Amino acid sequence: MKRLILLGAPGSGKGTQAKVLAERLGVAHLSTGDILRAEVRDATALGNKAREFMDNGQLVPDSLILDMIAERLNAADVRTGFIFDGFPRTLAQAQGLDQLAAARGLAIDAVINLEVADEAIVTRLSARSTCSTCGTIYNDLSKPPKHPGLCDLDQGLLHRRPDDNPMVIRHRLSVYHQQTKPLEQYYAQKGLMISIKGDDPVDAVTQNILAQLESAKKKRQMIELKSKADVAKIAEAGRIVAQAHKLVEKILAPGIETAEIDRQVRNLIESEGGVPSFLGYRGYPASVCISINEVIVHGIPGKRKIKDGDLVSVDVGVYKDGFHADAARTFVVGRASEEKQKITRVVRESLEAGIRVGRAGKRLGEISAAIQEHAEVNGFSVVRDLVGHGVGRMLHEDPQVPNFGAPTSGPVLKTGMVLAIEPMINAGTYEIETLEDGWTIVTADRKVSAHWENTYAVTDDGLIPLTVN
Repeated sequence: MKRLILLGAPGSGKGTQAKVLAERLGVAHLSTGDILRAEVRDATALGNKAREFMDNGQLVPDSLILDMIAERLNAADVRTGFIFDGFPRTLAQAQGLDQLAAARGLAIDAVINLEVADEAIVTRLSARSTCSTCGTIYNDLSKPPKHPGLCDLDQGLLHRRPDDNPMVIRHRLSVYHQQTKPLEQYYAQKGLMISIKGDDPVDAVTQNILAQLESAKKKRQMIELKSKADVAKIAEAGRIVAQAHKLVEKILAPGIETAEIDRQVRNLIESEGGVPSFLGYRGYPASVCISINEVIVHGIPGKRKIKDGDLVSVDVGVYKDGFHADAARTFVVGRASEEKQKITRVVRESLEAGIRVGRAGKRLGEISAAIQEHAEVNGFSVVRDLVGHGVGRMLHEDPQVPNFGAPTSGPVLKTGMVLAIEPMINAGTYEIETLEDGWTIVTADRKVSAHWENTYAVTDDGLIPLTVN
């Protein structure tokens, strides 16, 4: 838990907490204001571009700020951790940051949101005063000067900044709520959000943040058992996933662009009150994964058109009411080879073979072994480097669910576990390669692959699918 984002309204104390936490955790403190000023001061290529906007009275565009952050994330000191202070401020910035961080293996661990009531912030900020000579900041409520109107350090006159006027503060808070508040849902969807009461004393807020980070770390290392109410919410997300796959089956035909499939699925998910789980996840740029022929998983939708005879795997995730559901299907388009038809049938049968042996009290490895046996007896290999996973409040939770292994391996299944079980089988070798985009994973020998997945709730009577019609 050392790659962090600190959010909060102006005056919530995030600047103070960022500095304290950076020192306590031994990580880099990243302020976009400091980064921008350093680039301009040093007259770098990016800094000179920024100066042109600033000299013309314009805001520095997101694309340029993200280029500066990309440079900063290449520095050695961020490898041990970092904390972003007040960035990102918009959804576009958040998605851009996710892509930059993921590409460098620096995915965000947690997002800390300091919550302070608006009127408390107005009271706090309107009580500030600044020394006109040395710049020291005082606060009539929490850090008053020894002598009213005079700086303790150099006796300089104290003055109120124009933007500390209550009317101006309320306007800034209104802008914040419009632009930055949507980030709370964005990061909550990813299971990263930690909300902290920010109007306690500074030391108390710091201790609460550290305690919550430690708690989140431990929770992610545990297998969470879901309540019946939790499972019902996952099933509702799963209902939308099933609808999305029904839509894909209807529109999938030679000539359709994969980007159009992505667009229609996203529209359906959002019309049902859901959010695409994959969009922005660790920087992923689309709502679904569309993997064709030799692509195993994580194919990015784009201008590529589906052809007659293609083998198309579509993976869909939906987030709704605090929970995710996840499922994949492999479709044969038009007149496909016997091999493609067979692998599509066998991947589904392999999943069914695993599900038949799964129930509370059994080992997870019994599911894995059954999947592997059915795939291999039919002449296909099982991918080793990609596995299924727990799913719930986060898209990927413990435990990992391999599609291979000994029946005596893995944890004992318990009622309340929710698992995304997803065989990925290949016509040739099980070895894989990742393409230059950092996402698309293909078979090493470029032979075809198939993928079938559902989200299941573990019960005493077996595994109940949550992502089927």
